[in-house]
This record gives sequence, C-alpha cells and structure tokens, in this order.
Amino acid sequence: MNVFEAVKQSVTTRQAAEHYGILVGRNGMCVCPFHDDKNPSMKVDRRFHCFGCQADGDGTTLSIDCIAIEDEYGNTPAQRAELDWLLYNKPLECVQLVLSGEIEHYLSLGCDHGKLKD
Repeated sequence: MNVFEAVKQSVTTRQAAEHYGILVGRNGMCVCPFHDDKNPSMKVDRRFHCFGCQADGDGTTLSIDCIAIEDEYGNTPAQRAELDWLLYNKPLECVQLVLSGEIEHYLSLGCDHGKLKD
C-alpha cells in the first residue's frame, strides 16, 4: 500500500468535508458547497451525494472539488472556515493580519490556526 492509499483509507468522507468547513449534521446531511444551496441536500457517509446537483464521490473527490471552489474573494472553503475561526477565537490577531495586509499570506500557509500563538 502506498501513502496515497493509506491516507485515503484512514480519512473518512465526513472528516474531509469537515476539514473544508462543511458542517455535517448528525444525520449526515449538509448544505452542498457546489451549488447555491439553502437547505441541506448533500448526504455524507462513506461517500457523498448531493440530491440537488448530483455531485457524487468519495473523500478524495470531495477534497479535490472543495480545493477548486473559490468565493468572490478567491477564498476556498477551508480558508473561509479559517477566517471564521480567527474572527471568533482571535479577533485582534485577525484585525492585525487584515490591516497589515498579511491575511492573504496567512491563508496561503494552509490555514493552520495553530500558527497563531495564544
């Protein structure tokens, strides 16, 4: 087994979804990030399937698709989740990053909020 197969077997589709900021309910339903979705239409279990836009695949497919999605500011779902985390948990540091123009650099580092010191 190579590294790719080992990671694919050890990371669930739900873990991949949550990594990209997709909030999955206890019933496995979530709002689909691939179309303008107001109500949960995507089911996440061993695979994912959206009943609205028919997006379908496993955790790897979900990760690749989420990386490709950008909002109107060029942020991926993971970056938007990181911005939310920063605003909620470290608002002063977030403001400092924005005012100094370093927020884009910070987000390009892979959105690891552990990089900020407590």
